[in-house]
Amino acid sequence: MAANANTGTVASSPPGEEVYLGMVKSYNARRGFGFIACEQTAQRFGRDVYIAKSEAHAVGNPELSAAAHAPRAPGEKQAPTLAEEDLVRFQVRLSAEGYPQACGMRCVRRFTGTVLEPPEAGPAADARPGRLASDELAAVGSAREAALTRANCGCARLLAGDQVTFCTEADSTGST
Repeated sequence: MAANANTGTVASSPPGEEVYLGMVKSYNARRGFGFIACEQTAQRFGRDVYIAKSEAHAVGNPELSAAAHAPRAPGEKQAPTLAEEDLVRFQVRLSAEGYPQACGMRCVRRFTGTVLEPPEAGPAADARPGRLASDELAAVGSAREAALTRANCGCARLLAGDQVTFCTEADSTGST
């Protein structure tokens, strides 16, 4: 880390190229900071990732955040659009002290749906993917059904009719 010649302070490192997926573990709207829980960053840095006030305010997508749906008093302005349990994609830069800080954060949209057909068990290369249906997914201009692979399920044993919450990746046009 380089020292700033004018002030003698130590600057934080530039963000790494790796993008992580985590969940907002805690967020203090009044003070404007929080922490992200992410298994990959916990293994790499040994701690949760800090969310600075400037980064929390930069997220700025009220439709994707749980904070946007929280009840407000009449006349109360929309708070920063970040809330506990929001899913976020982010990069990490190290602070001057060497601690991980989130940068380039983006909220990830969650959908709910119903498993139509669970993915087939067995080796990933041979297993047939399952299908799920979501009216929420269709409402944003995507197909109503999505493929569901065994890798997407982790250890969960899904059955037809199960209600699930899931995320999707946007394609190059920004569609989900």
